Amino acid sequence: MASGRATSNAEIIAAIKKVVPDARVDLPTGGTTPPRHLDITRIQQDTGYEPAYDTERAVAEYIAWLRTGNER
Repeated sequence: MASGRATSNAEIIAAIKKVVPDARVDLPTGGTTPPRHLDITRIQQDTGYEPAYDTERAVAEYIAWLRTGNER
């Protein structure tokens, strides 16, 4: 997902728990490396691109996809 901003593990955990409240998610809290993300400014300026997915929607749809029997 290219949203043009960094997504923290805390945001991903929150999105997972919104769909699966009792999920046990073990992700590191982070390190000392600055967050990196894809800069989508140019594609937005050139084409008008806007991300169709935010973290919550992407996680919810991925979990739904897994629940239908798909594999990673």
